[in-house]
Amino acid sequence: MEDHVAIYAGTDCQRWRHRGRRRLDHRRECFPHSQRPAALSRLLSGKRDRHCAEKGASGSSEKREERFEGAELQLHAASLSETEIQLIYLDYNATTPLSATAREAMRPFLEEYFGNPPSVHAAGREARAAIDDARDRIAILLGAKPHEIVFTSGGTEANNLALLGLARRLSPNGKHLISNRAEHHAVLQTLEHLERKEGFEVTWLDLSPDGLVDPDHLTKAIRRDTILVLDHERE
Repeated sequence: MEDHVAIYAGTDCQRWRHRGRRRLDHRRECFPHSQRPAALSRLLSGKRDRHCAEKGASGSSEKREERFEGAELQLHAASLSETEIQLIYLDYNATTPLSATAREAMRPFLEEYFGNPPSVHAAGREARAAIDDARDRIAILLGAKPHEIVFTSGGTEANNLALLGLARRLSPNGKHLISNRAEHHAVLQTLEHLERKEGFEVTWLDLSPDGLVDPDHLTKAIRRDTILVLDHERE
């Protein structure tokens, strides 16, 4: 039997009339191997399939058998050769591929030393020793003290820890903050929380068409009770 792969965009062609809604899918069809590149191209461009339109017009609601290779849709590189689709990734600011050096450094702790660091048993103590060693080395690299290095699960937690901690710590000196609306949501929502719930005042600076803060506007916005000027996205 010739390999087929299911490409989803809805329950059937009748859902095309609901295209004004947010669509997770708008058709469900199985495409032979030879048709996959063209079908994928139509799917990515949001175009309606010709055979789907014909089936919708005729009122046919035949359902074709679907088969998945594994739990997810899998398209082999060979099946995409006709369209020559190539990913150009321009979002390294958000995340990057894991470097080979980091992968190799982490491998022992993913495969062998996987204990829970707070645990008192041997596996836990080994993991805790590795974390403490990493903290010491980072502190030396940054010229800081080990206890000043705090590991978090990601950027959102780090932003919340830094902004909430700093604002509350310095609040006896003032409650005025300065930022701009182009910040990441993790920053914007934290500042909005401080503004709405904890009595802080935030001055939101406008940006130039180039996405820059005007230094003169920033200077004028600084007050005696300003405790934090935030320009996180451009640091």
